[in-house]
Amino acid sequence: MMYITFNDWAAQGQYGVGKKILGQMRVFADAFGRTYVTVRKAGKISLYSGERLLEQQDISAFADYVDAVLGWLKKYHIGKTYIRYPLATGDFIRLLAEQKSMGIRSVLEVPLYPYDKLLAPASAALQTDKMYRREIARYIERIARVGGEGDIWGIQSIYVFNGIDPQESFPLKHSRGKSEEVVFLVVSSMEPIHGYERLIKGLKRYYGEHPGTSRVRLLFAGTGTEEVRYKRLVQRYALGGCIEFHGFQSGEELAALYDRADIAVGALGGYKYRLDVWDTMKNAEYCRQGLPLVYSHVDLRFPEGTAFVFRVPDDDTPINIGNILEGYDHLRQKEDFSERIQAYARKKLSWSSSLKPVLQYLNTC
Repeated sequence: MMYITFNDWAAQGQYGVGKKILGQMRVFADAFGRTYVTVRKAGKISLYSGERLLEQQDISAFADYVDAVLGWLKKYHIGKTYIRYPLATGDFIRLLAEQKSMGIRSVLEVPLYPYDKLLAPASAALQTDKMYRREIARYIERIARVGGEGDIWGIQSIYVFNGIDPQESFPLKHSRGKSEEVVFLVVSSMEPIHGYERLIKGLKRYYGEHPGTSRVRLLFAGTGTEEVRYKRLVQRYALGGCIEFHGFQSGEELAALYDRADIAVGALGGYKYRLDVWDTMKNAEYCRQGLPLVYSHVDLRFPEGTAFVFRVPDDDTPINIGNILEGYDHLRQKEDFSERIQAYARKKLSWSSSLKPVLQYLNTC
């Protein structure tokens, strides 16, 4: 079995994607034994089996990437593929057509749908995708639709979700007394779709309406196109004493920020792109960390009424910090609430649970 990816693993914002792919790969390896994955990085395409590098080639164009993958499909006698959708081009359709002619059974993962509004309307990439994606149904019989339901491009979809690896550690959280500050944490690549200007404006409003009351602190971990905008808002509202920007963090440094956090904040800007239903990787990670969640869209992993989810309106209004704090005070009356959140992650959000219907399809003769 081969997992085919096209994203550049060295590009900004790919840390979470890489972690996701590795989590999925463990499930495929358990199910199919020897499993391969293609990796693009620094002008090269590499083929791995587990952590072992098998082959590597220089590439200068997408067509070179496709040629390399097709050669490996034949060389290693691949019978099944799982492909992360890169946007359609003529060469991508060539890959799908040739693998079908080899008798390969395949599932195409669409990580986010609809996605048109995330791209500039006149962009060459979007126009090319619109032209070629109508051909995908000729070569693919199943789409793994991440976080959403309903067929795409006339192809039957399989609902999958962004999950966690239950073998990873589940940090022990300790709830703190009501007299101490409440710390909100954002771990994000800070793009317009994340909408964290709403959180900053909400904090400004909260302090204006509740002077001298509960102290709230906001931590940002990450960087991206909106970072400068967020910092300007913080400066304009004179919130520098309660908002911290830590830049990109991973490993022990990120773990230290999670240890400080009481509430985690997911995406708040899906409304800008009409993404009503959305499945983010960060929500699953927050749940693994035992943190209550704040976000604005529909996330099918967390049904309406989930006790530790504080869903806010999906529009451009400032976030009502006071309402969230009331919900949090009610939640933390139960001393084991963090452990309950982590238990939910273990039971509901594993990659093996997510990919079960994909495995069933790929195993069908």
